[in-house]
Amino acid sequence: MKYNQYNAEEFLNDESFQSFALGHKEEDVSFWTAWIKEHPEKIVEVNEAIKILTAFSIRTINPEKEKFESDLQQLHKALNEQKELTKTIPIRSFRFSWKIAASIVLLIGVSIAAYQYVTYFTSKAEQVVVEKSVPGGKKLTFMLPDGSKVKLNGNSYLKYDQNYLLKQRSVTLIGEAYFEVVKDSINPFTVVSGAISTTALGTSFNVKAYDNENLIEVALITGKVKVVDNRDNSLTLNPGKGARYLVDGQQLIAYEFNSDEVLAWKDGIIKFKNASIDEVSRTLERWYGVSIEIINPPDQAWRINGTFENESLENVLNSISYTSPLNYTLQNNKLTLEF
Repeated sequence: MKYNQYNAEEFLNDESFQSFALGHKEEDVSFWTAWIKEHPEKIVEVNEAIKILTAFSIRTINPEKEKFESDLQQLHKALNEQKELTKTIPIRSFRFSWKIAASIVLLIGVSIAAYQYVTYFTSKAEQVVVEKSVPGGKKLTFMLPDGSKVKLNGNSYLKYDQNYLLKQRSVTLIGEAYFEVVKDSINPFTVVSGAISTTALGTSFNVKAYDNENLIEVALITGKVKVVDNRDNSLTLNPGKGARYLVDGQQLIAYEFNSDEVLAWKDGIIKFKNASIDEVSRTLERWYGVSIEIINPPDQAWRINGTFENESLENVLNSISYTSPLNYTLQNNKLTLEF
């Protein structure tokens, strides 16, 4: 079937799509999840159909499956009857038939709200979290169910609900990641990272939010995002602008950044700009998957600048030793630095 030519109503009438949206058959869920990844341009129509189906599936906390399926068949029948009507009366457009479907859902929704109903699907399904984690020394690139692309830096962790497409597009991040978000004006995309959340419609941006650092950074490359902290302070960013959140001081501030520096990690490049020994140590741990012990650390005034492209750990350490007295030993992924 040429699903790529489907509109929202045709998705709604498709039995395998209904099964996917309501989580009835594992094979349908697997098929449609993979199909949506390959056809992100259809996300708007897909989400419209999912919203209608999930709204219609709302039943009591202890629903009777037979009654639920009967109601679903009624919706299917109503849509088919409307489809026949549009064939005999050409002036009736898709917009009209969609209004009828929406009206059916609205009537059901009002009744359900009065009796404090919940969705059949949600009441039956277990909440399953999909997790992606990357150890130090590695990076990972993958696609979210809506086709959005994510690249995780070392020592980073990301999670999202398995029903990502049926709910809001939201992920939780600890660490650093670069996002290329598929545009969907109906369902914004949100990254939750510590005390802040970053919301976008369709854009690309970098988020750095390691749990052992006092700073969370959001850097916008294209599009527009809104950054909100846990006290409802917010910043709306345009390309080239960023947001920094100071964890200890609970401050959200705007800043400008150099995209080459912010995104260097994506291309295998380490950039140190006026970096302290703590920053150097954390970066090397993430980059090379080592744990670092520092003996006789330099004073607070110690800083280093440098760019290293796809260099070995040994080459980086040798370069640092040219500017500062440094001895190092590496054994079983434990690196000791002595100044």
